[in-house]
Amino acid sequence: KCHPRGNNVAWHVQEAEKLGVKCAVTDQHLDVVLNASDVMFSYGPSNVVLEQATLGNSHLAVVGDAMAFSFDPVVVKCGADSTQIANVIRTSLQQPVPDYQAFVQKYLGVLDGQAYKRIAVWLRELHG
Repeated sequence: KCHPRGNNVAWHVQEAEKLGVKCAVTDQHLDVVLNASDVMFSYGPSNVVLEQATLGNSHLAVVGDAMAFSFDPVVVKCGADSTQIANVIRTSLQQPVPDYQAFVQKYLGVLDGQAYKRIAVWLRELHG
């Protein structure tokens, strides 16, 4: 799944073909792609990592500089080398998907359907 403003689907298709990688490339349908993923790779810390973690159905891997996620053991760190990526896929698929509850709470807070109430209280406090 390409970045929605990347306008580079053709480039990704060309690179995959050049490397002999069989895959589907799209710039749409993020929800479908996330639900269908067994291992989700992101280049650096992206909101899509958090979206995938809330689903809890896939291994998470960050390629390159993991920055904010570098200390979280539930997110696999990976180099951009194709051998390293293949090893992460192979290793991840041999293990159960981690429990992302603590990870999600750390970065998104409590997902209990009551955030609107906390926001209303916070806004009242903010505006006195």
